[in-house]
Amino acid sequence: MDELKILYGIISGSEVLSNDSVSFLFLFDSEAWLVPKYTNGLRSVSTGALARLLVDNSCVVSVDYLPRRWRRGFGPFKGVEPKFGVYEAADAVFIEHNAHVHHALNALDYV
Repeated sequence: MDELKILYGIISGSEVLSNDSVSFLFLFDSEAWLVPKYTNGLRSVSTGALARLLVDNSCVVSVDYLPRRWRRGFGPFKGVEPKFGVYEAADAVFIEHNAHVHHALNALDYV
């Protein structure tokens, strides 16, 4: 966890369609881990010393949609739900350029 640059709590979806989903993006120097909210074991990061590190290095953002390859679905039919995956760190540029930051929250508020 020493290599963690930031943890994004991501709220993605459309307010018009009321189809929000929550996921977490652990951004490291060389890779990004996308973890959907209901992934087994995710709650364990919200306790102990790890929780303090994550609070200090996290923020909550909202985006209208996640990149297509980050979403669950079949073939060209992608939904809004995130899929667990490890991606290149450069892929996180999408979040950094398209997200609205919620300054009063940290990512652990959503675990």
